[in-house]
Amino acid sequence: MPLHRTDIVILLYIAGLALLRLIVIGFSPLGLDVEEAQYWQWSTTPDLGYFTKPPMIAWFIGLSTTIFGQTEFGVRALAPVLQALMAILMMMMGRSTGQAATGRWAAVLWMTTPISAIGGFIMSTDSPMLLFYLSATLMLCPLAKGERLSLLQSIVAGVMIGLAILSKYAAIYLLAGLVIWWIWHGRFVIPLAKTRQGWGLIFGFSLAMIIAVLPNLIWNLNHGFVTAKHLGDNANLAQTDLSLVRPIEFLISQMGVAGPVIAILAFWALWRLRHDPIGKFWIALSIPALFLVTIQAIRNDANANWAVASWPPLIILLSLMITKYGQKLRAIAITGIGLNSVLAAIIFFGTLAGSFGVFTPSSDPLRRMRGWDQHYQDLSQFTARHHAEAIITTRRGHIAKMIWHHRHNPITIELVDRNDIAQNHFEQRFRWTPRAGRNIILINQDALPPSLEQIQWLGKSASSKHKISKKRKRELQFHLGIEK
Repeated sequence: MPLHRTDIVILLYIAGLALLRLIVIGFSPLGLDVEEAQYWQWSTTPDLGYFTKPPMIAWFIGLSTTIFGQTEFGVRALAPVLQALMAILMMMMGRSTGQAATGRWAAVLWMTTPISAIGGFIMSTDSPMLLFYLSATLMLCPLAKGERLSLLQSIVAGVMIGLAILSKYAAIYLLAGLVIWWIWHGRFVIPLAKTRQGWGLIFGFSLAMIIAVLPNLIWNLNHGFVTAKHLGDNANLAQTDLSLVRPIEFLISQMGVAGPVIAILAFWALWRLRHDPIGKFWIALSIPALFLVTIQAIRNDANANWAVASWPPLIILLSLMITKYGQKLRAIAITGIGLNSVLAAIIFFGTLAGSFGVFTPSSDPLRRMRGWDQHYQDLSQFTARHHAEAIITTRRGHIAKMIWHHRHNPITIELVDRNDIAQNHFEQRFRWTPRAGRNIILINQDALPPSLEQIQWLGKSASSKHKISKKRKRELQFHLGIEK
């Protein structure tokens, strides 16, 4: 299907938006989020796995900081590039339905969603996961039209889904969606399992996926499957606090992921295209993440982005519905895109200025990225004044940010593990080990230092208090001690 002038305009729009987002990253006064700082630290010690996540995010950040340096820009430089590549993949997936217009809608819808606007600034595990998730899905698109895959397509799809799993284990939702589609519709149109060729394709797909994931499987085996255990801890499967309000809140939160109008239209498309042969494929891929996370919300809290894997197929489904059904629906979709564009512009200028101004919500999500430069300066002065040899803290967020800010001024920084059970990356690899006679500084948010038998506190403390939002200040306390 040749490119139309409209397609070229959209591709230029995608490239231009990526460039503008790179400029925003370069000039933004906002520091790294705690999670970004942690991922950066991982990238300094390349490995096949980490305590809380598979390794792809660290590999991506390691690549970008090698090219652009150990700066906020270096850490985030690939974020807008990944979003641009995703939009192009969305266009290609939409065009695979046989309608070029579906691809155009899919690209524009994706690039204007709030999740894409945020993902174009913050470097998170969702971005590499979705890149490979979409690459795998593109290879699988012929199934939606009742066409067989070639062996090459099956192998590439397997490799891509394996790389998606190496980015975030939520990519497994794609496999669940394929099973749902096969049971619901696929087995009637492509009886793969009944032919030798079909079994060959399934075997090629599975083997390629396993080979891609194998390094992380081996790493987990050698580390007691700590990442899988962490996922269970995140889901709080052992604790149950049943609620019928949380799943409703979670579904409403999806309007913040895709935008209110687009989210409503996408959910309508689930129903409207339930009998459409091509629509069934995209519905099946979208169901697992939304359904399972909604069920999780009945038991415990569920973050809005936990179902992000549902949104690429939902956007394709919505694009398909817009293409098939009349001008009125298109007008509503354009309204949704316009509203999303306003939200994206607020995010764009907010990250550039370091504040959302009058649009700032009461919680001010940017507050976590402010004030750490000043805390670091205060800590550096206190450390130099007392000739401290190490810094310790009891909080993961503190150690992640302080390791980042000390990257050009190395000093031993460790995390106190009170129960001798590693519950995060830093307790696993930066566990505090007392050394007799060493001057240390402990960071906390209390006026008094904690009671630690291995430390003699010297009665010298300092406060570092800085404004991080209109109504909030962050105060850190530095306590000087000597290890026994």
